[in-house]
Amino acid sequence: MRKSFWIILATLVFAVTAPYASADTFTVTNTNDSGPGSLRQSILDSNADPIGGPNTIDFNIPPFLSPFVITPFMNYPVITTSLTIDGTSQPGTTRVVIDTSNLPMPGNPFVAAPGVTLDVSGISIIPSSVPEPSSLMLLGSGLLGLAGIMRRRIGC
Repeated sequence: MRKSFWIILATLVFAVTAPYASADTFTVTNTNDSGPGSLRQSILDSNADPIGGPNTIDFNIPPFLSPFVITPFMNYPVITTSLTIDGTSQPGTTRVVIDTSNLPMPGNPFVAAPGVTLDVSGISIIPSSVPEPSSLMLLGSGLLGLAGIMRRRIGC
């Protein structure tokens, strides 16, 4: 009797928790601002995940769409699930670029909700919200140092 109780309990725990054991991966397959296969849709799909992540967005944009420049025309939704956006997953050597020049406030297009972990790697964001290398930003009495941040200009 006791042994069957533990077997039933273990089976119930596994049945309840198994669907929640793995994170989801969403793949960007085009450079469109919205719609199926877009970065925006992948963020929306991740936000809709009932488990709440951690999820991953990877890239597999076909080579004929190179250069891989995504130009959002409105801000991306606030990211509400823990998420990794992995630009290094794009096959080949061309970097994924997000051109934010059409946004109301160009710069970082990603905003995470409080308590949400967001890791973005392998993506160039232009124009950057990072000041020119010759500029310094004073914050109170301290100095903000910037190192290892990529800044690119297009069309200059």
